[in-house]
Amino acid sequence: MLELNGPSINEIKNLIKDNTVVSFCTINNQNITGRIKWFDQIAFKLIQEDGREITLLMQSIMYYSY
Repeated sequence: MLELNGPSINEIKNLIKDNTVVSFCTINNQNITGRIKWFDQIAFKLIQEDGREITLLMQSIMYYSY
């Protein structure tokens, strides 16, 4: 089974510190964009441009870009 590595913890911390907009592509081919508010071992909490907050499980992410 192919396992892809995501961003490192330091990279995520820098994205939060720099208030960087990140775009995530999910396994159901949906693009979700926002700024990372917090993260843990299983999820990201994103603040979307309209102010809504969403919790995105890491297992549902195929890739990300910023």
